[in-house]
Amino acid sequence: SAAASSSPNALGPFACGRRRRVAGICGPHLAFASVSSDVVDKAKNRVLSLASNVSQDSKTGVFIADPEVKSDLKTAVADLEAVCGNPTDRERQLMIGDWTLLCTTNSA
Repeated sequence: SAAASSSPNALGPFACGRRRRVAGICGPHLAFASVSSDVVDKAKNRVLSLASNVSQDSKTGVFIADPEVKSDLKTAVADLEAVCGNPTDRERQLMIGDWTLLCTTNSA
């Protein structure tokens, strides 16, 4: 999603390093900004940290029942999607495989 995040620090400072171009809507105009890999890594690490902590503390296993925790995780995922852009063909291939589900906001 290219939607703006409600988190004030979702994009953080535009640091030096490898950058991706992402599009965002600014009024009626489409705006492009360079997002450093540091910003993407920070957003990714936030999602992983939240998901790991939630699953460890959950009384319902991987299913998140708490509305506040669910909202926090959804916001973190939206922030990551806003800065990571579309996956390349190589990245799509790397997504195929066995994964460990840390948690889900879907109900059982």
